[in-house]
Amino acid sequence: MKRNKLSILAIVALGGLMAFGPVASAQDAVTPAKPATPPADGAPPARRPRGPGIQAALDKLDLTADQKEKTAAVVKEMNEKMQALRSDTSIAPADRGPKMKELRDALTAKLKPILSAEQFTKFEELTKPGNRPPGGPGAPAAPKPAAPGN
Repeated sequence: MKRNKLSILAIVALGGLMAFGPVASAQDAVTPAKPATPPADGAPPARRPRGPGIQAALDKLDLTADQKEKTAAVVKEMNEKMQALRSDTSIAPADRGPKMKELRDALTAKLKPILSAEQFTKFEELTKPGNRPPGGPGAPAAPKPAAPGN
């Protein structure tokens, strides 16, 4: 008799696990991810990539070997200046935006004589702020549609 009770209890427990297992795993998929916490040392959190960027725009222009060499040097110089500006803690964050815009404008001015008129027009079109693709590397993930019947 005692053995029958243990068997029934084991069957009920196993049935419960089997019945609620899919519900528990489905709950994991719905739980939102926790936002990243800022570093303890007070440094700003790392920035996510914003879009294809200048190099990706240049890659779409069918540059000659000479143009590639010249643009690579200009882009490298700008990236070094941007990195120095980002790491300079003496500049207030509100003042960084205009300085970065100056660097981007200087880059555009340096690229204009390197690129043909047609390439430069296409470059400006590709690097417009509103011209970034919605699914770029820094874009938030699209919400998943709910399963039918839930």
